Amino acid sequence: MTGKRRYSLIAAIVCLTVLILSSCNQTERTDQTSETQPQQGVTQEEESMRVTEASAQAPEIRPGRPEVGETAEESQGESLAFVSGERIRVPYTVNKASVSYVTSASDVPAELSAETDAYDDSFFAEKALVVIEVSTSSGSAHPSIQAINRDDSEIEVTLYYEGTEIGTTDMATWLLWAEVERGLEDCQWSLANAALRPGVEAR
Repeated sequence: MTGKRRYSLIAAIVCLTVLILSSCNQTERTDQTSETQPQQGVTQEEESMRVTEASAQAPEIRPGRPEVGETAEESQGESLAFVSGERIRVPYTVNKASVSYVTSASDVPAELSAETDAYDDSFFAEKALVVIEVSTSSGSAHPSIQAINRDDSEIEVTLYYEGTEIGTTDMATWLLWAEVERGLEDCQWSLANAALRPGVEAR
């Protein structure tokens, strides 16, 4: 092969190599552009909505403490029947958590007597009241009676705390009550899940 032919062949190979490499780079740029650009016929706003929807379908999972509204694990034993009353907000007492079994009209709390006159001597002839006072770290956490369970001579009252998405910083004490059967005077009553621990200042 002459020198002239050899030079022409090398030049042809170099040109072909340059064309192939240029074509590959152009393909890569097209692929990258298609990933970042919205599809043809799709507006930027529609593309943004699609990305937002995809993010919403895969929410971030974050560890955290239980929120207001969760309850303690239910107690074991016999579940007692009760008719729950409303709740009254009373003057705040630091970390109050008490349960009383009331069997006479004279022992009904003044706040409850002012609210209703239904709990008179005729009521207590057949039934009794369970009266609960409980403090919460936020006035937006509204407690209610979820269950009353008896295990021999021990009776536990379990509360449910319903809260709003945005809690307030005002601390509150609530008066709750429920109508129950008579004959439970000798039982030991307790609150299963006080919102705040008695005797401990809230932080």
